[in-house]
Amino acid sequence: MPAIQISSYAAASAIVIACLWASGSARSSEPTDSACNGSIVLSETTASGTDPCRSRLAQASPATPSTPIQSDGLLPKDRMVKWKPGLMSVGGIPSRTTIYKTLSPSGHDDSNAIQIALGNAPPGEVVLLSPGTFIVNNLILIRRPVTLRGSGAGVTKLVKTNGAKPRTSNVIKGTKGIMEPVDPSSYSYDAQPVIVVGPSRWNNGPDSKLSQDLTADGAQGSNAVTVASAANLKAGMLVLLDEVSGASWQGTPDGFPRGAKVWQGDRVAWNMHYPVQPGDDSGSSNADGPYDKTPGVLPAAMSWFARGDRPTNEIKQIASVAGNTVTFTSPLTISYRTIAASISRMPE
Repeated sequence: MPAIQISSYAAASAIVIACLWASGSARSSEPTDSACNGSIVLSETTASGTDPCRSRLAQASPATPSTPIQSDGLLPKDRMVKWKPGLMSVGGIPSRTTIYKTLSPSGHDDSNAIQIALGNAPPGEVVLLSPGTFIVNNLILIRRPVTLRGSGAGVTKLVKTNGAKPRTSNVIKGTKGIMEPVDPSSYSYDAQPVIVVGPSRWNNGPDSKLSQDLTADGAQGSNAVTVASAANLKAGMLVLLDEVSGASWQGTPDGFPRGAKVWQGDRVAWNMHYPVQPGDDSGSSNADGPYDKTPGVLPAAMSWFARGDRPTNEIKQIASVAGNTVTFTSPLTISYRTIAASISRMPE
């Protein structure tokens, strides 16, 4: 098996523009007046019925991007970035040579022994798995800067004996060699993965209650942002930096079915229309915006892998905090605007 390198930086991959993070909770019920922070939802309106955050962002940034197209005609300049994801932003996969402990297969479930070794290994050291087959029927959680390493491809194997069964030797008719799977309803199985890198198997999203607004625009390529308060932030933490889309109904090209409008901001166009089109990611819509069943409540699709209506985002690791200036270990992949952006702590 190839060596598995694990680092505390592994979850610090920058997510560009429309790539999203896993979330389980996204909305707040109370608006604020502090520059449209991380809790704005569609149902929050002013007396005139207009969402102040969406209106302000729309005024600052027209729905049709005004940035000139690059000479190669591919992307606007503000979408171009020197791509150095994950560990590349901190020099690549660490080369660790100090062996904390070498484990051999027991012939039984080795999950607990591996987990204990990873928990006790000093930061920067290696838990080495010797040649052989290790049974891993309970997930192994790696959330510390240590390395779990095998002895080589095909030499060290991790096998889950209580998981899904392998396919049969029968070829599915009409295919070129695809084997028939075993009917999953015919047996019971454990669906846990073998290894999870991170704080837990399930990511419940950031702590939106402690979200902090940016007090100055975050420039693309910069490693730092300023926030209203950095009291709950410290070096080593992972945070989510995100920005509300500021979308509103915008016109579509001539000939678009039923002359429908699209829910679009200057950076994001949702697959949501008014009137609703086949295949839309919203159940319904009206003149005020898209929704599923209840007007004014954001469609569930706006919270897939993101906080509600905040698809422009990236996960950052904090390198240092000085006053209310937060410096990250990697640069911002796109600019973030004070009228729409905030940072939120991820689970530790």
